[in-house]
Amino acid sequence: MKKLLLSLVLACSAFAVQAQTYCTPVYSTGCAVGDDIDDVFIGTFQDTNTGCSANHYQVSTGDTVDISRGAFTTVQFTSNYSTQYFAIWVDFNEDGDFDDANEFLWSSANNNWSASDSILVPPTAALGTYRMRIRSSFSATIQSTESCLSLSYGEVHDYTARVVDAPGCSLPYFSGISATDSSVTLDWLSNDTNFVIEYGAPGFTVGQGTVVYASTTTLTAGNLSPNTAYEFYIQTNCSGTGNGYSANVGPYYIKTLCVPASTPLFEGFENDSLGSFSNPNAPSCWFYTEDAGAFGYGYLNGGSTWALSPKNGNQLYYLYNSSDSLREILVSPAIIGLDSGVKQIEFYAGATTGATAEVLVGTMSDPNDASTFEVIDSVTITGGSNWNKYTSYIYAAAGYNMSDMHIAIASSSTNTFTAVYLDDISIDNGPQCLPPTALSTGTIGIDSAEIIFNSTGIASYLEYGLPDLFLPSTREQERW
Repeated sequence: MKKLLLSLVLACSAFAVQAQTYCTPVYSTGCAVGDDIDDVFIGTFQDTNTGCSANHYQVSTGDTVDISRGAFTTVQFTSNYSTQYFAIWVDFNEDGDFDDANEFLWSSANNNWSASDSILVPPTAALGTYRMRIRSSFSATIQSTESCLSLSYGEVHDYTARVVDAPGCSLPYFSGISATDSSVTLDWLSNDTNFVIEYGAPGFTVGQGTVVYASTTTLTAGNLSPNTAYEFYIQTNCSGTGNGYSANVGPYYIKTLCVPASTPLFEGFENDSLGSFSNPNAPSCWFYTEDAGAFGYGYLNGGSTWALSPKNGNQLYYLYNSSDSLREILVSPAIIGLDSGVKQIEFYAGATTGATAEVLVGTMSDPNDASTFEVIDSVTITGGSNWNKYTSYIYAAAGYNMSDMHIAIASSSTNTFTAVYLDDISIDNGPQCLPPTALSTGTIGIDSAEIIFNSTGIASYLEYGLPDLFLPSTREQERW
């Protein structure tokens, strides 16, 4: 069998180990055909040639593994099968499970063991010992919830890890980054009080960027350009205690937000990179988001796509809802004045050949959180290889909450496995007197027809005549 080698760096935090009963991980086949964790190397610790354990679960908590907080610990795994994923958990609060926040340390993104990875032990981690779990799986990347759940092929090893102090100057432990349209806020964990932060355009050479200093574990860099990408590095300054400087940690990538857009706003999907089903995306300053667990996707597509070519130009937006009832959502930039008066969104759309589809038009307070989507209108998209124009109005009486700043178009569960094609979206001020909507026919008699519609006006006028024969000056008119 071919053995695989993974080089990575591990870091954890810890509390004192207490006697607990831990769940037994489940496999349908396990490591019987080679999907084992054969060798484990963690720093100076070695557990080699272990093969396949009984019931695919090796409990080796009598073996203690030393790892340093605020420093990197090298880890290597091998398996006796040609492809394998790995993951690591620790029970930080010693409550007998691996389900709590920050207890999922790492999971390999792929099964290519020629690459290495690194995980840093937080410098604020408590000294002591705790339960560590390492799990392998043949099938796919291991998720945070799968410390005990049933998988097909693989094995689990449990060890005791001991957190010790690292010599020299501890590395800062990155904990978060966020941005506005003109600033970036960076947060990290450390027991130290002096830090050097350097930033610049993605790929910049360290030593040639903008340098700022911090005496706390947070920094806000201001006067940045909107809609611009940056990378940040953090370094601990221990020169005051004679320990010099730590290595840099990073880079941490972020893009500043766009400034809110004024109306009229047009998006034709022509000026941005294409996406794919595995790389959902949106135009610059727009957003793509979805309900958690959604199987569908949305992305910029070029050229002819199934039923339709772009309405204009070379690209369109492709929104696909797959098999579930969850939503895929294209979200506009923040709109200046959305909460004042009536706004309208006009767009061209088509649906998969031979089918109709429904999209939902609404607003959002957070373009990255699908749960903030508030439905205002539902629009039925006509099937076939034709573009049709649709209009929705955003105003209080229609259900707008007068606080959201983003307009959004979402897929619907009315039809599954259905694609909607979008192009040439316009957002502008709406008319003061809104036209009727939801026009349809009711009972049709020999000499009469019932017309059904929604209207917000105090009166409505119906004009009718023979097709292609009447003009505005000659048509009959009735009023309600």
